[in-house]
Amino acid sequence: MMRGGVRVAFAVACGVASVSLSMAAERTVHYNVRLDVDPEARVIEVQNRITVNGTDSLALRFADWLDVEEVAVDGAPANLDRRRGGGVVSLPRADRQIVSLTLSGDIPEIMTSGLDGAVLFGNSGWFPIAQAEELSYELRVTVPHPYQAVSSGRLSEETETASSSSATFIANFALEPPSVFIGPYSVAERDKSEIRLRTYFHEDIHEFSDQYLAKSEAYLNRFSTEIGRYPYQDFHVVSSPLPVGLGFVNLAYVGRMIVPLPFMQGRSLAHEVLHNWWGNGVFVDYREGNWAEGLTTYMADYALAADEGPEAAKQMRLDWLRDFAALPPEREMPVIEFRSKRHDASQIVGYNKVAFLFHMLKGEIGDEVFAGSLQKFWTDHKFSHADWSDLRHSFEAVSGRDLGWFFDQWLERKGAPEIQLSMAKVQRGSSAYVSEFTIRQTGSIYSLNIPIEIETKDGLVNENVRLSEREQTFEIQSDIKPLRLSVDPAFDVFRRLLPGESPAIIRDVTLEPAVDVLLLSEQGTFAEAAQRLLARLLGNDTVATPISEHEKIEKTTVVLGRSAAIKEFAEENGLKLPPLDDTGNTAAAWVTRLKNDLPVMLISARDGDALSALVRSLPHYGRQSYVSYAGNKAIERGTWPIETNPLEITFPH
Repeated sequence: MMRGGVRVAFAVACGVASVSLSMAAERTVHYNVRLDVDPEARVIEVQNRITVNGTDSLALRFADWLDVEEVAVDGAPANLDRRRGGGVVSLPRADRQIVSLTLSGDIPEIMTSGLDGAVLFGNSGWFPIAQAEELSYELRVTVPHPYQAVSSGRLSEETETASSSSATFIANFALEPPSVFIGPYSVAERDKSEIRLRTYFHEDIHEFSDQYLAKSEAYLNRFSTEIGRYPYQDFHVVSSPLPVGLGFVNLAYVGRMIVPLPFMQGRSLAHEVLHNWWGNGVFVDYREGNWAEGLTTYMADYALAADEGPEAAKQMRLDWLRDFAALPPEREMPVIEFRSKRHDASQIVGYNKVAFLFHMLKGEIGDEVFAGSLQKFWTDHKFSHADWSDLRHSFEAVSGRDLGWFFDQWLERKGAPEIQLSMAKVQRGSSAYVSEFTIRQTGSIYSLNIPIEIETKDGLVNENVRLSEREQTFEIQSDIKPLRLSVDPAFDVFRRLLPGESPAIIRDVTLEPAVDVLLLSEQGTFAEAAQRLLARLLGNDTVATPISEHEKIEKTTVVLGRSAAIKEFAEENGLKLPPLDDTGNTAAAWVTRLKNDLPVMLISARDGDALSALVRSLPHYGRQSYVSYAGNKAIERGTWPIETNPLEITFPH
């Protein structure tokens, strides 16, 4: 059957093995797939076999853009009852049978990118799938030259002809259909014992292959040592024509524009490699929340920062706390409710707060016990679903401690504790100096392990105190007279930052669910650029209300205008200007606060083109107080200095 438009011709034959006689959900399904793809013509042909046992019907899910061309059971013509999202094949009996299916349809344009190739995501419906708890497959993909194809699963065979290349991928255990990536790739490979490392890069970025292979090998070695043996036999890094960074089983799919950037080869690549343990090795039971993103952030992103030294690790923890300080209370959620990243607010909870949770847990039980607990968790739950309670049980088993109090307070409650240093004094005892201080916590009462630092002329005295009540007074002795006392000086406790600890940052504005917008420049190209920038900065779920220049600022506000107009507005309203060198600047953005503590974001630009240059990159500077641009390049950035620390006191000499 052919119609007008771009066509996909599909021949599918599929099989179910180890099928329960009573429930389809207990089946183990095996698919033998032959897939031919011509990306330029956007034509697909698939042949697949499904072996069915113990049922008189087979329900398949597949995309509505596919038409059914042919159905057969054991080689004899059969019928498929087409339904929304798939169809049902009636079978003549309930013993072992083979179902063959041929489909065709128009491939959606979103799945192709012209000469750059195509991507067939497993959840897009291109692959007809029966209901089952798990599946296995053997997938052979054939594409014309100059294209190469890669998929999740073990690469078992490759062949070449004068006009095409074929590759076969095998998965003995999978929870979802395979995703297939096709492009005019140059392939580079490094063998590491039993692991095949490859890059599939477009020719213009092929020079980065060696760097990615070396980095991938280093991360695989690192996590194999820390957790347990890498669970797959291949790892591929594939460049995408789309501006994405996605992780799949034994595969990372990375936008070709960001492949050359250092951050991608660092924490981002490490993050995707580690997901082969957490998320694609131990699977997330989403009914009970998502622990994998935060644990991956902690063991990849944060661990690499810690490798740089204590200050880099401290800065990342402080960044997480500043992000949370910018999060309005109405956008907070308990950790247990986090499922996936939908916006910055969910990332602050599901990635940052959860990563911080693991940092505090390590401090609670010690480095060795923490590492042993994760190794046990991996061994016990590899290739199975796990939830927060499974993690807790692993930590309790290795530590020999009841940690219910810890997980309950950090998973079930939203928000964070706030601690205050309400009193501190030092006095000479009979044999030592005694620092006496009182810490108070507001809101819900947490049990907190709080680091205390006492500075003397001979060095530092470091102790930890347990705060588990509304207010407690502690004493720490030192042989040398204390000069200064600091509470949680390195930000090791997840808590609400006090006003003196948290400068105004861009996220104070962009995370607000409702903001006012003041445009100081005339309509035209500048106003059009302002609308594009606001949509990118604030997101679709933010209510932005235009206000007049003469209206009083009564809530969080974004003010946009040409450079001279913004400077005049700031001076008239007593708003401080950032410490920027105006020479060569074409645009700048900064956040400050009014006397009533309302955050205001000012965005100045030379003209509409200069403002448009901010659309892509400015949202990535949410942790900064200010940033300036020359064209589309950020040339200066920073945060306002902290003038006083409310959790620190200097004693009289």
